[in-house]
Amino acid sequence: MGDEAKNARAAAVRPGSCRAVRLRAVLLAAALGLLCCSGPARIFATDSQVPQPADGDILNVSDTWLPPAGALWMCGQFLSGESAPDGTLQRMGGRLQIGLLENLAIGLSAVHYSQSLAPAGGTALRKQGLGDSRLYMKWRIAGAEQSPTRLLLRPAMRIPTGYDRNDDGLMPFTSRTVDFELLAIGGLELPPADLFLNAGIALPGGRHDNELLGGIGIRSHQGLPLGLFLSGEYALRYDLPAQTWNHEIYGALARPLVAGFSLELGLRKPLLEGESRNSEIGVRLGFGGYPWHAAHRAAQPDGPPPRIFFAAIESDVDDAYGLALRARRHLRPALMGARRLRLVETRRESEYTAALRILTLAEGTGRSLSIPRLLATPQATLEITAALELRDSHHATPLDQRIIQFRVHRGTGIVLLPPAGNEDTWVPPPGLRSALRDQGARRLAEEARAAILEALAAVTGGPR
Repeated sequence: MGDEAKNARAAAVRPGSCRAVRLRAVLLAAALGLLCCSGPARIFATDSQVPQPADGDILNVSDTWLPPAGALWMCGQFLSGESAPDGTLQRMGGRLQIGLLENLAIGLSAVHYSQSLAPAGGTALRKQGLGDSRLYMKWRIAGAEQSPTRLLLRPAMRIPTGYDRNDDGLMPFTSRTVDFELLAIGGLELPPADLFLNAGIALPGGRHDNELLGGIGIRSHQGLPLGLFLSGEYALRYDLPAQTWNHEIYGALARPLVAGFSLELGLRKPLLEGESRNSEIGVRLGFGGYPWHAAHRAAQPDGPPPRIFFAAIESDVDDAYGLALRARRHLRPALMGARRLRLVETRRESEYTAALRILTLAEGTGRSLSIPRLLATPQATLEITAALELRDSHHATPLDQRIIQFRVHRGTGIVLLPPAGNEDTWVPPPGLRSALRDQGARRLAEEARAAILEALAAVTGGPR
């Protein structure tokens, strides 16, 4: 029996599988080292797992795109496939994502399952009902919206809303537990496509196994013939107690439609250890734009990007704390990462010259919520007004000028039973003022970068 078991295991392993296992281990270790992560877990049905909707942005792998603040994005998708252990399994799911801030969005996913299984010589079994739902958040912690590199966190909670009647021979539709995931998403924007590296951990409740998650995704943002866009992924899970790998591949073609709708057709191939499953066909209909949609991604201009020299950040007012110098340190790497311009070191090799001048710089105090003698929320404030000028480098001719004006604030929290007096006269501690100036410098660099891109677009007629 020992030799027969060894032969059976050997027959189930493809040639070169040891090398493939080592490769997958290296990929997952690298993904965890970069602190990136994938979207959903538990798509496959085994004795200890409950299927979940594929609520990643490609399918399982999540990307770094966020809807604008106040904007809504939603999609519905359908997956259908057959396999020996599960029979015919159909998933009809939906996702809703809302932008709360520039770098923060929340989402909800839900799914409906339909399964039928006809055992040899037995009575056909059928079951349908809701699956578990998932609440998740996408929080960009590094990299601006237009930056070529971005890093997001994606915590998620699975809620046991699924149909809880288990038929013999059919998979359960709910875990009956509240499960958590802690995930991260890294993105790199290249000229032809965006790359996403995902990794994280799933911490389910009850008897379900903890898992490490990983994945690599790609999405083109330069259109193919017929206005099509290509996306694909390789997603994997590692069951920690069982020490087994489950992975899959997915590829799809998508096309933007009218009025913000988009249509996607894809093919998914599960690759479970020791099992052979057929491919699944997927259809997704989205609404609210998408990263490759014209409403959210400007087309690349023809030819090389314009060469720009950034002269200086000067100040017309007393800048004893070096706000201009701090802002320049943030602005230079931001401009170097911009795809729609090329930052050069000298005015001679540039086409355009940009300069920023701080016009006003006002520090003060304020408050957000206050109840006299009961509750105070003192804040330190910083108001900045600056002017950006874009000139022709060869003739020093002014081409465009834009005014930048904003206010940043920073507080110490809520003060209960404050002493008598007005918190508007509160004197912030030096450490708070210094942190506020750093915040103002970063904001000034972000606003200046956006203004330079807008000025270049106005002058050259390129994308904004």
